[in-house]
Amino acid sequence: MEAPKHLGMQYWYEVYLLRDDYNQEAWQATLLGVSQHLGALTRWRLIITIRDSTVRYFIGVNKDVGLLSSNLEGIVLRPVNAESIELPRPLGRQRFVQFVGGGSILDLREKYLVKKSSDLTHIMFTIRCLNPTKARVKIKLYFKNAAGFYKLGKKSLFFLPSHLLAIDFVKNSKYLRRKQPIYLDIQKAMHVLQSENMNAVFEIDTFPYLPKNSFLPLTAYDFEKHSFIIGASGSGKSKLISLIIDRINRTSTLKQNIKVIVIDPHAALEADLKDIPESTVIRFKDGEESTELFAGAGTDVSAATELTGTLFKSLLADQHNPKVERMLRFTLYVLMTAQAMNLDNLKRFVTDVEFRNQVLDHVKGHVPANITQFFGGDFNEIRTKY
Repeated sequence: MEAPKHLGMQYWYEVYLLRDDYNQEAWQATLLGVSQHLGALTRWRLIITIRDSTVRYFIGVNKDVGLLSSNLEGIVLRPVNAESIELPRPLGRQRFVQFVGGGSILDLREKYLVKKSSDLTHIMFTIRCLNPTKARVKIKLYFKNAAGFYKLGKKSLFFLPSHLLAIDFVKNSKYLRRKQPIYLDIQKAMHVLQSENMNAVFEIDTFPYLPKNSFLPLTAYDFEKHSFIIGASGSGKSKLISLIIDRINRTSTLKQNIKVIVIDPHAALEADLKDIPESTVIRFKDGEESTELFAGAGTDVSAATELTGTLFKSLLADQHNPKVERMLRFTLYVLMTAQAMNLDNLKRFVTDVEFRNQVLDHVKGHVPANITQFFGGDFNEIRTKY
């Protein structure tokens, strides 16, 4: 099934210039390259938009040319939503448009801004190339007057308009080119991405490494490595975390192998996570509520101790130090061994001598001797100080 046409073309791409100085020769090579790829006499379009001094370039064709970037020096092509490319509706004609001798489209724009208070905001070239020296080019120029209304100017050429496109953004510092996005070593993640949206949790903008977006399913994600989610307030960080956890819970292979613990100082995720089956919300400031973090026979006590200790390290922040870490690690190890680890018991073990001695007697012979000795000596000094 053919894609619907927009402005007479099926496929639209944004053109990113890879350097600031894109002269007449560079544009000639680019225009010829596109024309030759499409075939002689094939009609295609180049649209230029100028907004807030930023110059953007788009090409429209009736053939998928997404991989053409690799054959064209100095540019990359990015597929775009055709509906995002709109031309103004003119209410009249801009007659007798005269290009600046030896100048470019931007020189023409400056001329009309100064002399007629008209702003050239959109230019469309419709190109049919016959050979390297001959072409039929129709140009539509959209001028906006001081009242905000548009007038349309028309011109024709019998050669490629490379001289009109030439630009050096360093010398002509009034204008900016739209630059391609810069990624942090996205190539390192390419092996886990897929081209189809098969139960993916992320859609990844892989331009310019790939012509189309890719997708990341959770089953391909490496959960053994740390991840850092960055975004402004309201950008969706909490919603993304909730989505990931929900997908883990819904994917049987992940649910069996992954335990999720969320520490949320701002309580921003509680509403989203509380309805996930088999989930428990722990309110750390609620003294009447506690829960078992790691319970049941068969629990890997060492692993559980290290993980829980890491969580408390995050909570304590600046108050955490080597002595506090040692006390927490030994306390957690004893309570895990006794299968009595919950927040209420953690508090009692640290503050209630009788309860602490009862638990230590219960695990005697099942915990290393240095832990028992610690609670008979160094612990009292640390508890008094901290």
